[in-house]
Amino acid sequence: MTSGGEVDTTEVKPLQLICQAALIFTFGASSYLTVVFGPRKRGFFCGDESIHYPFLYSTVPMAALHIGFYALLIPTIISVEYYCSRYIYPKFSSKLPKKYECNGYPIHAGLVRGVQFFLISQLGYMIDIFFLNITKYSVGRLRPHFLAVCRPSINVSTVEACGGATTYIEHYLCLGKDDGKMVDARLSFYSGHTSHSFYWAVFISLYLYARISRRHKGSVCFVLLSTLLVAIAALIGYSRVSDNKHHVSDVAVGAAAGTLIAALMFYIFRRLFFDVIFFEDNTYPEAFDIPLESVKTHQQESITTNVTPVTTAANSVCNQSAESCETASADEQEEPIQKPVTVAKKTSSTARSANSRNDIRQHRPQIVQPHRTNVPETISTVPSVVRASVHNPESHV
Repeated sequence: MTSGGEVDTTEVKPLQLICQAALIFTFGASSYLTVVFGPRKRGFFCGDESIHYPFLYSTVPMAALHIGFYALLIPTIISVEYYCSRYIYPKFSSKLPKKYECNGYPIHAGLVRGVQFFLISQLGYMIDIFFLNITKYSVGRLRPHFLAVCRPSINVSTVEACGGATTYIEHYLCLGKDDGKMVDARLSFYSGHTSHSFYWAVFISLYLYARISRRHKGSVCFVLLSTLLVAIAALIGYSRVSDNKHHVSDVAVGAAAGTLIAALMFYIFRRLFFDVIFFEDNTYPEAFDIPLESVKTHQQESITTNVTPVTTAANSVCNQSAESCETASADEQEEPIQKPVTVAKKTSSTARSANSRNDIRQHRPQIVQPHRTNVPETISTVPSVVRASVHNPESHV
């Protein structure tokens, strides 16, 4: 926003966006270099029952998972940014520019913001893939169906034939025919399906909250939608355990990793997520392009107007007992009264704030409590309500 209230126009650089996208996807693809070295080869205990499960095919294949992610993400970003451009940005102020252009041609602001949020989502997703592949190939934890796929050269049909429950078998050969399955059987920790699912569920939920849900605080639709997304991610994690693909700890760590990366993206780019300035009570639908300074001025005025009830309450008490107030004021003029001295706390406020405090003091009622030793008998005629207001002027506010 400019000082004159005009909206800034920002130049969009397509080459910069293309370079950012290329860098993001290159970073994610670099993690697949671990495939060249292969996973770490670990041994196993003869009595380890967690790797004796049969091989099952995945209920949710990874390809179907990716298609579902992007089929949900892209329409969501397009719909939300269209809604914001149509109904949010014309009514509320924004910390970011509302107009964009490329080589002199105007570009729809919703399109630019949509591309930005898509790149942010892909950045977090590539980070998730990077840590996933590095961890999988470095740890080399055996999947629950490892023995069914590997078919080791050592007899593992019984614990006694293997050598005892505590016998650790490190030197063995896999006699299985499918090399791809044998390599995949060493990539149990941690669950990629669960990590990806929780990343997208948490990211989309936070995106909807920051862009729309803050405007509709009383609506439960966004809470139910976020719950549904997390529930779907949890079901995918449960399927990995039931399909004998992962241990329970693999699924738990995958869910934590995906959630953490999504929250990290949300925190790093919070300025872009929370660019719209909403009033707290959402009662200003007609406010167009209201700057942040006006919000602060509105809050200062509301604090200043809270001083008036003190004066009004004191005046109402004196109006109800006018004669008593006049009698008390006459007695105060006859007998000199020593006014209490108020020591002001040293502050670093400006001269304008000091003048405003002086104006407030001038409008306050000058109610002074006399010394008890010099109080004339006529003060006893003041009603109890007035006497209470003298001792505690704020009790009637």
